[in-house]
Amino acid sequence: MMFGFLFQNKYRNRKGFTLVETLLALIVTGAIFTIVAQSMIQQTETYSFIVNRKSTIGDVRRALRDMNYELLRIQDGDIQDFAEDSIEFIDADGNNSSYEVGLFNNELSITKGGNDVLLPGVSSFVIEYEDGMGNSLDPAVSSVEDVVRIKFIITTQPKNDEPPITLSTTVIPRDFIGYSNYQ
Repeated sequence: MMFGFLFQNKYRNRKGFTLVETLLALIVTGAIFTIVAQSMIQQTETYSFIVNRKSTIGDVRRALRDMNYELLRIQDGDIQDFAEDSIEFIDADGNNSSYEVGLFNNELSITKGGNDVLLPGVSSFVIEYEDGMGNSLDPAVSSVEDVVRIKFIITTQPKNDEPPITLSTTVIPRDFIGYSNYQ
């Protein structure tokens, strides 16, 4: 009999977790894990958004830089034709060239010369023209000879949950303001 009593006390004094304590620990651990996982998912989505946005802005800036550089080098009289969404000109090498917007691979793109895609995935490409006094020119009624300033405005097509981006640049070809020795 004495052994039975010792045997019961031995297990009665043993330390351990009850089922309720174990379940409570699992619930708390699960809640913490859920909070941490949601935070990590949100950080990943934010990082992805920032990388995509930076890439899109870089692509638009590169296109604007290329158009700016090309048109800085044209001579007075090299603009052949102009419209609100295109400009035709003779480039520095004497070749006919243009910047225009058109459908390429089922998406609106800015092209150079009609074939070379400069920037895919645009929602709008607007070109504004000004004379030497800063007055806006209407391509439908103005003459090519009046163009002194050219402003490109590009709006990208939204990707994923990213809002559209609009960037612009204004070009004054060097020869149009008297810098004929520009290299």
